[in-house]
Amino acid sequence: MSRGTPYIGSKISLISKAQIRYEGILSSVDTDRSTVALAKVKSFGTEDRHTDRPVPPKDEIYEYIIFRGSDIKDITVSEPPKPHHGLPRDPAIVQSSIGNPSAAYHPRWSPYRDMMPTYNQLAASSLLSQQYNAALGLGTVEM
Repeated sequence: MSRGTPYIGSKISLISKAQIRYEGILSSVDTDRSTVALAKVKSFGTEDRHTDRPVPPKDEIYEYIIFRGSDIKDITVSEPPKPHHGLPRDPAIVQSSIGNPSAAYHPRWSPYRDMMPTYNQLAASSLLSQQYNAALGLGTVEM
């Protein structure tokens, strides 16, 4: 992935304000709509977190889920993006980029691709609070 969007393609663990944990691949961050899109998403339910409405885990893998930033309680990078560079042509690879820090990532498979603007930087500061920036390793939390 390009250096301008270092977390795109990373495996993300996200906990919603409903205490439901999701894991997926970070696909996009829309700062105008304050949303985060994950691809290949699995829901682990509420697990052992305290809630009035426990939710069991799901076996299904969702192609994508778009989350409202204001309803995200916690977000962390579980694994960095996996490099695809230097590999032979493989129809399994959706998109890859190398060497150009200003190159933008725009997923071709997304049904929202025409609605989502292309980003040259992961501008999470306008999307998430400083706490989320710290969870993504983008800054520090000031209390």
